[in-house]
Amino acid sequence: MYKAGNASVLGLVLGAEDFSDFLTRSKVASRVAQHDQELIEEMQVKLAEIQDTKDSIEADKIDLEGTKSQQDAKRVQLAGQLADTQDQIQDIEALEQDYLANKAAIDKQMEEVQAEVDAIYAKIKSEGEYEGGIMLWPVEGYETVTSDYGWRFGGTDFHTGIDIARLNAKGEGIYGKPIRAAADGTVAFTQTTFTPGRGYGIYLIIDHGGGISTLYGHTCGLNVKLGDKVKRGQTIAFVGSTGWSTGPHLHFEVRVNGAYTSPWPYLQ
Repeated sequence: MYKAGNASVLGLVLGAEDFSDFLTRSKVASRVAQHDQELIEEMQVKLAEIQDTKDSIEADKIDLEGTKSQQDAKRVQLAGQLADTQDQIQDIEALEQDYLANKAAIDKQMEEVQAEVDAIYAKIKSEGEYEGGIMLWPVEGYETVTSDYGWRFGGTDFHTGIDIARLNAKGEGIYGKPIRAAADGTVAFTQTTFTPGRGYGIYLIIDHGGGISTLYGHTCGLNVKLGDKVKRGQTIAFVGSTGWSTGPHLHFEVRVNGAYTSPWPYLQ
């Protein structure tokens, strides 16, 4: 009856033989119409449920595609980190091999360089008190330390600072990136020429007062000159690979009255 529509209902009523039959048929027609309405409403509910199910499936599909994209991005990130770690290992191994293969000559050269640096520090007259507090990390966004402060190469060489290198979170290399002053101070020394494979290359020293100073080595160029007053965070140089270096990095030192010390208490 529902499929026949309103015409069937009308035909049922109009086909009555008398008034009594008309009333009977009207009641039947009313019930049929009510039943049809109930069927329509039930179908509308079911259609709404089907649409909700479809929307839910589409949403799940989008979530799955998003999850897959995130997983793919994470895979690429991890692959990049693995490659970067392997590069770090190769850099350290290259530096160690160079050192061990030329240990006598390099030790002699390093002694000469340290003597030169000690002589430079002896001439630096630290002014005022150190009020810098915790120092600023010198290369923003680059947190990988490829060579820490202390003994290395199996206890055969003492590293007087930390080497900051490699990539940032965007995968950008460190070469040419700005080097920031770790604290307020005065540029106490600059070295703008260098001998390839020797010493700190192009570097500078900043006096922060109270006998505290910082050294920034292997730069590709300076952004300040001797005697300049600098502020914490100011760009003072750019990361390079000058002097005794196997790749772009910043050699960062903290010294107290000219004697090297671990930078970590000043950076953390």
